[in-house]
Amino acid sequence: MAARVMLFICLLTSVPADALDGATRLYNQGNALYKQGKYAEAAAAYERALASGPRNGRVFYNLGNAYFKINRIGRAILAYERAQRLMPGDEDVASNLQFANLLKLDKETEGEVNAVARFVRWLLNLFSVNLLSVACSLCLFGMSGALIGRVFRPDPRLRPVWMGAVLSLGVVLLVSGTLLAFKVHAREFEQAAVVVAGETDGRSGPGDENIKVFALHEGTKVFIQRSEGGWLLVRLPSGIGGWIRARDAERI
Repeated sequence: MAARVMLFICLLTSVPADALDGATRLYNQGNALYKQGKYAEAAAAYERALASGPRNGRVFYNLGNAYFKINRIGRAILAYERAQRLMPGDEDVASNLQFANLLKLDKETEGEVNAVARFVRWLLNLFSVNLLSVACSLCLFGMSGALIGRVFRPDPRLRPVWMGAVLSLGVVLLVSGTLLAFKVHAREFEQAAVVVAGETDGRSGPGDENIKVFALHEGTKVFIQRSEGGWLLVRLPSGIGGWIRARDAERI
């Protein structure tokens, strides 16, 4: 069933048919290997499926599970983060990502991520950019229809109905538009990445000769500010910044 779902999603893209067939075959191969307990081989099959086909949330989710089984926590978290972007609101993805984050060495303290920030993050992860865009469009369409109805059906008895519809849709539009703006900003300006190396040093400049200011371990989420000569200037959730080797982290 999962393979058929993947194939249906793939058919909606512009990927060539032979590439879709290859991606589906590799996905099925990965599932078979996973059931046999060959998790490293399953992860390799999922990686090849993603390389030859479109980005698919279910494949990333299975990839995360395979990496988790072989204790590649950084790779597992990266895969779950990518799956969550493609399948926001999926309970299995959210649960596995949360559990994997508990096993990483670098922990976020309550001071770094307060209750409000956690709620906003949860809310942003609940809806995709596409879903929010559709919601905004439908609200605008509905408000326009209600206003047109108010003009062409000026019956006093219907006035509360038209105005109530406009106000209700306006509130939904405001919330959806705000969330959409935050998600677009995060996607365009806050390039999130996950440390995939076992350990990497954050330095005061782009080079090993610079002072070490912190150490990061696999699975830690960072935000890329800029890149220079094989190095990335990253910011931690606490606000601390430093330079790490580009090969030690991958963009979500």
